[in-house]
Amino acid sequence: MTCVLIASLALAPASFAAREGYSYFGVGTDYIAYSERNDNLLNTGITLASGSDIAATTQRGGGYVGHESGWGFYIASEATLGNNVNDESWTLNGTRVQEDSFSFRRSELTVLVAYDFTQRQSVLFGGATHDTSFNRFDWHAVEQDEFIISLPDGTVSEDVFKLYGLIGYETGTLFLNEHDSRLNWQLRMLAGIPLFSQTLNTESAVDTITGGFDGYLLEVDALLGYRLTSHLLLGLSLKYSIEYQEEIQSDFINESQQRVKRTLPENELSLFQPTLNMYWSF
Repeated sequence: MTCVLIASLALAPASFAAREGYSYFGVGTDYIAYSERNDNLLNTGITLASGSDIAATTQRGGGYVGHESGWGFYIASEATLGNNVNDESWTLNGTRVQEDSFSFRRSELTVLVAYDFTQRQSVLFGGATHDTSFNRFDWHAVEQDEFIISLPDGTVSEDVFKLYGLIGYETGTLFLNEHDSRLNWQLRMLAGIPLFSQTLNTESAVDTITGGFDGYLLEVDALLGYRLTSHLLLGLSLKYSIEYQEEIQSDFINESQQRVKRTLPENELSLFQPTLNMYWSF
């Protein structure tokens, strides 16, 4: 009987000290670099490129609910606040040909399932929606010696929706019951692909261009916090992410029943986001 009991204990799964559930809210700044590129503009062999650097106030919030079985659930959101206007420049074969004012807004909603496979390590999987809006206006031409271009009229807007599938890894001591130190930390790494995307650009028509499985998302999010009380923690988080989108081409039938090809250029958005967050456990 004693041998059977010892064997049963040896085969039993390890039990980990459960993390406390918590919510959080934070405010910070998005530092964003956005660029587009087309290496064969209108089949001419000319390379078109644009770029803009953006700084915008952002807020983030969310929470975590765990279970003693080792499974847990995250929900998180973030969005830019207010209005921001930045400069954007366009080049043809490296020659700057036009500039405009560039307004940018974005929001994210992320849902993740976590499984703790050791005391302080978890695997993550889930999904996220990203909504991004651009407005371009105040167009003016520069350096027109080599290329003569026609400027767009008025404001050109672009609304992009993406649904990402995500997988990742997390480690840390945030609200871990067995962790006695007032300093808590957390490191999360995520990788994802766009399962579906939809883009509306008002420059040429109201038709939307759809895509999927044509890019990637890489994200690292680090937190260092200090527990003010057993249930309150003040933390600084640093997030860095890269979203890359391949060129997408779609055919449309216009009002004259002609087939028209429209192209979304290759683009990349990199984000560095420091935020100050308040966490409270429950």
